[in-house]
Amino acid sequence: MDLAVVGAGAVGSAVAADLAEAGARVTVLEERALLQGTSGTSFAWVNANNKVPPAYYRLNLAGLQRHRAGRAAGRTSFHPVGHLEVAFTDEHLALLEPKVARLRERGYAVQDVPAAQAAQQLPGIRAEAVRAAVRYPEEGYCDVPAFVAEAHERLRAAGGEVRTAAVERLAPGESGVEVRLGGGERERFTGVVVATGRWTTSFLARSGFHVPLNTDDAVGAPPYGFLATTQPVDAAGVASVVSTTRVNFRPAGGGRYLLQGLDLDVEAHPAAPDAVRARVGAELARRFADVVGLPAAPAMEDVAVGIRPLPADGQAVAGFLDDARTVYVAVTHSGVTLAPELAALATREVVHGEQAPALAGFRPQRFAGGAASGAVAAARRPGEQ
Repeated sequence: MDLAVVGAGAVGSAVAADLAEAGARVTVLEERALLQGTSGTSFAWVNANNKVPPAYYRLNLAGLQRHRAGRAAGRTSFHPVGHLEVAFTDEHLALLEPKVARLRERGYAVQDVPAAQAAQQLPGIRAEAVRAAVRYPEEGYCDVPAFVAEAHERLRAAGGEVRTAAVERLAPGESGVEVRLGGGERERFTGVVVATGRWTTSFLARSGFHVPLNTDDAVGAPPYGFLATTQPVDAAGVASVVSTTRVNFRPAGGGRYLLQGLDLDVEAHPAAPDAVRARVGAELARRFADVVGLPAAPAMEDVAVGIRPLPADGQAVAGFLDDARTVYVAVTHSGVTLAPELAALATREVVHGEQAPALAGFRPQRFAGGAASGAVAAARRPGEQ
């Protein structure tokens, strides 16, 4: 079985590695430098924390568990450092309490954290300011470049390859798929897996397929969000993922931290001026310093805008697009969390020809006839990302 995977982000790379290890001959086709898409600008918090629809929760939980299993098997890209959530306002508390109740009902690991303990872990806050605090001990974050590198190492060890090539369109037929490359080249594969992230809609449209993503390009649109990286700081040993009412952060290697403030994303856009980025970065730095107890706000190394691949109804998309079952698509928000689980399920369906019940509610056929139920709201409140 000769398979092509279009796209070498977290999802495409994980899928390619699993396909190759299952015995397929796999070629990854990526037109850009690695990690130039969403995978290169992601908070990469691995969790099933606020995934409300049961099927989507189960899918994310399976992704979290596969990240943990990968760590146990010796892979180092997942950091199982846990996640501390601290509410400072009544509004945040009102969001946190039903979420925690739902997670406990589902059997998810949640631990109450006394206010004094939360204040000890985050020296910039006072215990009396804490309305509630909880810890999710099984969560963590992913070093996405390391995750992709590990996947490519597995892929190559199984005989696969990664090539720089622009795919213009796909021409599926009964005997496979003709892949038409930029420059006029044509190659034939038994099947193709499309993992092109935020470019999925436009890429597939060139081949006559319809998988709608949220393409709102307004300032503050749901796909856009700021991510700021500090220069190295001494943050009193804060090693976990932390989410609070006004700022979320996690370690980013070398003493740096990755910062996020959902309410500030009202100004997020890939074309955001330098002045806006500087102002947002300075505000995030101030909030971070206030929480971790730094004497001054840290300098920023970078303030980037991430672009989330958001399917039009907010749910993951995975499955074959054609009746001959030769073109498969995988695109989702929470792609870093879901990548190892989508890889395993796609391999089951593409290589072994089995139906994966876990994907029954996520098929691309739900968009037939141009339908796209539901609206994806921008993440603005604590825990919504």
